[in-house]
Amino acid sequence: MGSLSDAAAMRHMDVHMEAEEKYAEACLAAAGADRLARKLQLEMVSRLASEACTTPARWGPWLYYRRADEGKQYPVLCRRSAALHGEFVSYSDPSAGFDFTAGKRIEQKLVDYNKEAERFGGYSYEELSEVSPDHRYIAYTMYDKDKDSFTLLVRDMVTGTLCDKPRADRVSNISWAMDGKALVYVVTNEDRRPYRMTLVWEGESQVHCIVEHHHGRLYLFTDASREGVHVNSHYLMQSDVESPGPKSWKMPDAVVDYNLLNGKWQIVQQQNMLHERTKVLYGNAFASSMGKLSSDGADLSSQDLGDCDWNELSEYYACEYYDVPSKDGVLIPLTLVYSRKHKQEGNPGLLHGHGAYGEILDKRWRSELKSLLDRGWVIAYADVRGGGGYGKEWHQDGARTKKMNSIYDFVSCGEFLLEKGIIQENKLAGWGFSAGGLLVASAINTRPDLFRAAVLKVPFLDVCNTLLHPILPLTAIDYEEFGFPVDHEEFLAIKKYSPYDNIQKDVPYPAVFVTSSFNTRFGVWEAAKWVAKVRELTQYDPERPVILNLTTDVVEESKYLETKELATETAFLIKMVNNT
Repeated sequence: MGSLSDAAAMRHMDVHMEAEEKYAEACLAAAGADRLARKLQLEMVSRLASEACTTPARWGPWLYYRRADEGKQYPVLCRRSAALHGEFVSYSDPSAGFDFTAGKRIEQKLVDYNKEAERFGGYSYEELSEVSPDHRYIAYTMYDKDKDSFTLLVRDMVTGTLCDKPRADRVSNISWAMDGKALVYVVTNEDRRPYRMTLVWEGESQVHCIVEHHHGRLYLFTDASREGVHVNSHYLMQSDVESPGPKSWKMPDAVVDYNLLNGKWQIVQQQNMLHERTKVLYGNAFASSMGKLSSDGADLSSQDLGDCDWNELSEYYACEYYDVPSKDGVLIPLTLVYSRKHKQEGNPGLLHGHGAYGEILDKRWRSELKSLLDRGWVIAYADVRGGGGYGKEWHQDGARTKKMNSIYDFVSCGEFLLEKGIIQENKLAGWGFSAGGLLVASAINTRPDLFRAAVLKVPFLDVCNTLLHPILPLTAIDYEEFGFPVDHEEFLAIKKYSPYDNIQKDVPYPAVFVTSSFNTRFGVWEAAKWVAKVRELTQYDPERPVILNLTTDVVEESKYLETKELATETAFLIKMVNNT
């Protein structure tokens, strides 16, 4: 593929996008998914009206939240004094309330993303945001369409004006230091790789670390090896700012921790951190990783798992957990959510997965799920190896040469759902985003008969070629995650799981809806190449189309575009699965 700045290459891409758009429209119309998508979009938009405001998050003396103004496309970041929280009328009218003592409205508008859209070519896509410890400034990065990079802005939250400095393009990370008097940020080069930063942490590969500055001390939260001893969890180190250096870092014996789930304080001992988990000396303990689960399933919807939207809806929706044996016998946590009213034997189902970078699978309540749940679907989440939440080894057992473990785990969870009759045979769909798209696509290659449909959002599909010819802004962590193809053993491992290199020939594949964008980290050509190869090699079935949805839009921060895309994907799944 030529460079995106190549005019000839872009003309060819425009022609290809137009052809794919017409093909997608024809396939969706033939299945009746276009009409259903319009209906679903109305459903989802109507729910947005009841979600005019996010739940306020308290930090210091302030409550921060985002709310939507009627008729506006993008939200507004606001805050209110926590002392005047009693004046907070309702989420449907979050701007209400007046401070008669100060003589002004209680709510303070901080960032209006509708105005940011005017500044940045009609798009308002924020990647990073950080409020200073003294609550005076907010630093955030906005996507600049013309520059195709993220621009750093700093706004004075007291006056509401933008600061002249600092201003920088291609910013990939930000953090406040010196109690808000200094801002540290990382700038990438033209290849979008970080090349200039203020603070550098050098350590073993795949080490996670968070550095904070507070009251003259630096705090490091990491899982790096300690005194040569392997650590399977995180611990805290501290050092005085005035005496930096490797020998100045010490492990405090006890740390005060705040549990956001139940709003309670804990005092945690770290003395035996190298050999066992942390111990709670005072306060109610909370599990840092999920304990042993029942293979027969446990309905935990009535238990107190903390304040969250799922529990508030437990009257209507139930949640079950299972331990599912993978190919090598390792038990994989599987979470199910379904409607109490519509649950029956043999429902259609959607299996989510990610399994990369040690990241925890997102199981938060999203209103678009209601459209599936209320139509009798079971939503399942497979916490496969390679993901987070179960220790460092869990992540490493699904990375590099062990990446096939993630795929076997996902396939095993799908087989379990069918074998137990939870989901009807030929009615299972898969869903994966980014590296999760790699997981689902590889699972389809492994067991194409297991799935009836799938949605792959901005997926990583041509792993081997991309890692060998890194035209994308890949970093060291990507090679640590997926493998380094220059090494012969790792090259063979990548070739074994790479979705593009393992498409089965003359075999019926499920219906697949692939979404990619010019603004994604993984190039649009990956999705285009994979779709073309699947169409070429596999058995053609007009009832199982492989659709490529290419877009130049940034949908993440536009509720309208995001809802439209979600409605189309949901309609595709419903029609492909229910028309069997």
